[in-house]
Amino acid sequence: KYIFYDENLILLEKNNETYNKKHFDKHIPYKSLLINSYKAFQILENILNNPNILHMLEFLLNEMNIKSIIFDNFQIFKILDSNMKIYILSMNIFKSITISHFKWSSSWLFLRKHIFSDKKNIEFLSLKNLKISKSDLEVICKKQKFKGLVLHNIKILENTNKNDLFFGLGVRLEYINFKNVEIYEGWWKEFFQLVHIRIIIISFYTYSSQEKFIKEFIRGNTPNELLYLELDFCYSSISKDFCNSLHHFKSLITLKLYGYQLDQNTHFFSHAFESMDKLENLTVQSCDFNRDLFNSFFQKRSLKSLHFQSLSAKKEILKIDLLDNYKSLLKLNLWNLKINETSLIEIFKLENLILLSLNFCTFETNRNSNSIYFKSKNLKSLYLNDIDLANIYTPELFNNLEHLERLDLSFCKLKPSNLIKLNFMCNSTLKIFSFESGVVDSNYIERLRDFEILNALNLSRCKLYKCSFCELGTACRFFITLEYLNLSHVKTNINDLAYLKFFKNLKNLYISLSDFYLSENFFYVLLPIKKFFKKNLFIETNSTMVSKYIYEENPNDGFF
Repeated sequence: KYIFYDENLILLEKNNETYNKKHFDKHIPYKSLLINSYKAFQILENILNNPNILHMLEFLLNEMNIKSIIFDNFQIFKILDSNMKIYILSMNIFKSITISHFKWSSSWLFLRKHIFSDKKNIEFLSLKNLKISKSDLEVICKKQKFKGLVLHNIKILENTNKNDLFFGLGVRLEYINFKNVEIYEGWWKEFFQLVHIRIIIISFYTYSSQEKFIKEFIRGNTPNELLYLELDFCYSSISKDFCNSLHHFKSLITLKLYGYQLDQNTHFFSHAFESMDKLENLTVQSCDFNRDLFNSFFQKRSLKSLHFQSLSAKKEILKIDLLDNYKSLLKLNLWNLKINETSLIEIFKLENLILLSLNFCTFETNRNSNSIYFKSKNLKSLYLNDIDLANIYTPELFNNLEHLERLDLSFCKLKPSNLIKLNFMCNSTLKIFSFESGVVDSNYIERLRDFEILNALNLSRCKLYKCSFCELGTACRFFITLEYLNLSHVKTNINDLAYLKFFKNLKNLYISLSDFYLSENFFYVLLPIKKFFKKNLFIETNSTMVSKYIYEENPNDGFF
């Protein structure tokens, strides 16, 4: 069984198998072939035993730029013969290798015998969820001079305090991504002398590993041409010296900092931030909040994308002063903040926004105030999730949204009539719509049917007030385009179930069937559906019939 996800090819043993999308790394410039289990690997190898099929597959993979190969879930894989031939690896197209969930003995033989031969030129190596010896890792790094190295949840078998754990990486290294792995100080010292490093992503799981990194980070030997820095701290304070060291990154384009506290060092961080003249993307997840620092984010004219999440239990009041900087920001994502009316108006004045996401925010507004509306006509993605939108709603709110492609109004306490005011230009642009835990009436249903190219619809946990889903009727305009439908925890009836047959290309269906008896004949109605999510199926009888008559495929193609 094979499927595609974002131009990546996934090989599965079973139709209902899950797979890990996180293996597809945006920092590796190739699409991937994911072999999702050892049994899928065995099936593939039996097919590739035919040389003609082998050469044809190699040609096709190369044409699709699939030059990364991922082996996952090989816990039962045993190499009984070190000279065993592996056909898929006889191809010379692969530039990136990922192995995950291997037995230690098999993983080492697999790497040494079949991947890191002299004939191969591997640029990117990703090791995940493995045990490996220090000496083996050193041999690997000496054998190949990687451009990128990804280590996630790696356990070193020996107890050692030597400083040369990853000896021999060389100046070719451009990208590292470490998660839950202990790196020794001596290696960091050597690493920060590499002049070609472009991307650093590190998640610290212990305070000691964090301190080892920061100790060398603040020495001032950091790479001048670094473009991307992402650090996930242990919810601890970062020092004045760390903030000052950020001054060295004059070329930085993307900065992401998670789980930190500034304490009294806000001024030093702000000063460093202002010196980053090329910074375009900023993500901050902070345990504390400073209004002056936050305003400096909005006022930076080079910034195109801002994502800020407060981890404070107390929602801080956001008071924004943009200093007339209404044109630079393209993407804004705010979490867990209290926003006063003046600040909300400032946000809505941003002229070139293409994405706005406000999540778990509260608003302080004057209900007698003037109308609030989005000034940007370029807005394509709008996420207003788990906020009391009724406090700020005016009939003009959605007037300018002419090019909207994604709209999420889940848990927003909107009245059904509010959706009717959505600009009718969205009928030909809206592809994804979510209205979880809302109230739906017949007028709402009537507005829904006008969306022409809707691909995904989420009405999970909605209350249907004097109406039913099937009232979309034959005039519904997205029969052909709808692929994902979520009606879980929504009261449905037999007519709703029968109505589903009109959606000819429906792939994923979440539904709760209740309050009526399901006879065998009704299951034939669902035969056009390719993917059925029975984990959200609540019935006491006929569960075996569901399995018999509904063909279930891979449940990984998630809803949103």
